[in-house]
Amino acid sequence: MKKILCVMLAAAMMACTLAGCGGEQSTERADETPPPVELHLAGSIASTHPMWDVLHGFADAVAEQSNGTIEIVLDLNGVMGSDREMTEALMNGSLAFAMISDMGMTGAIPEIGYLNLPYLFKDVQEQEDIYFYGWMGEMLAETLDSYGIKLCGSVFECDFRGLTNSKHAVVNPEDMVGLKLRVPENQMYVKFFEALGCQPTAMAITEVASALQQQVIDGQDNGPCVTTSYNFQDFNKYITKTNHAQTGMALVGSKTVFETLTAEQQELLDNLFDEYTLKGQEATLAYIEDAYAMMEDAGCEISEPSEALQAKFKEVAMEIWNDTSITDKFTPAAMERILSELT
Repeated sequence: MKKILCVMLAAAMMACTLAGCGGEQSTERADETPPPVELHLAGSIASTHPMWDVLHGFADAVAEQSNGTIEIVLDLNGVMGSDREMTEALMNGSLAFAMISDMGMTGAIPEIGYLNLPYLFKDVQEQEDIYFYGWMGEMLAETLDSYGIKLCGSVFECDFRGLTNSKHAVVNPEDMVGLKLRVPENQMYVKFFEALGCQPTAMAITEVASALQQQVIDGQDNGPCVTTSYNFQDFNKYITKTNHAQTGMALVGSKTVFETLTAEQQELLDNLFDEYTLKGQEATLAYIEDAYAMMEDAGCEISEPSEALQAKFKEVAMEIWNDTSITDKFTPAAMERILSELT
């Protein structure tokens, strides 16, 4: 009887020990799995913009690779406010991520305005080499970091800008005079178009369609990607390929929010940032190839600027480059390199 009791006691102790070990392993596994987190990603892009599908693919990839522990909630179509409002929300940590153009961020971060100087790059290749994957991109990341914003992946194409309007074809300098144009909320572009004889009005991109429809403005300056993704060709039938300025698009995040994530979650997101911003570059460039055809199909008249108009644009551009009332707000080191290397 004593022998039986001893065996039973030993078995019970072993069972307890095994249960304890199992419990510790379970606890360790539970500790390794972070609690689910919901992160909002905002942007002003419309459902027809090439980045719409890229961002949905990004959100799906995050959910899959994190085993459902990270959910990216997409708040697009400008539902979270203007580019400036989204930028400020990233700074104060009330928004996790946003897809914003570099020009859209200048309202809150004027130092980066050098990125949108007219005629800064001669083509996409130079833009990629110097900006997206070069020293300007590094300088942008440093400035954003000082504002509590993380550059996620690389900057990518948002299009070289052109002109659209409802009045007449713009081919020569005199065709610009008196046109009421929407320009970005950026004083540099207000001055640029004033010098060309236009009547510029700064407004958020989400307000442009209604302003065109109500004939508050005659036209706007954007490239084919933005123009067609917002269907501005429905209101403006005259398109001019001026290529007078360039814009980059960036996926940016709140450092405050990002640093609350585990190291593993941060690494996972960083890898996907790199992958999907490259996808963004590819998707946007592919879309631009088709955008002019879309405008022609909508009945638009597409014009090339005359040599006189190009010369006038570049003359005014150089005045902007040398206007210290504008450029004094920009990162000094960037302006030094631009004036020494790109003039």
